[in-house]
Amino acid sequence: MFGVYSDKEDFDIYSLFKMILMSIELRMCEDYNLKDIIIIDFKNITAKSVVRITLPAVKKFTDCAL
Repeated sequence: MFGVYSDKEDFDIYSLFKMILMSIELRMCEDYNLKDIIIIDFKNITAKSVVRITLPAVKKFTDCAL
């Protein structure tokens, strides 16, 4: 489970996705990823930051994660 807080002006969705993918890769190397379910909590994200999340970024993330 990952929580997102966007109180900063420099919110970068690629940094978030990079952190998530690195933690998945670490779990794969340590053999802890038996049927993982990724939950990303966007409860504390602002509308200004939502505009920065683009569909190509989400597609690249899902392509890498699957």
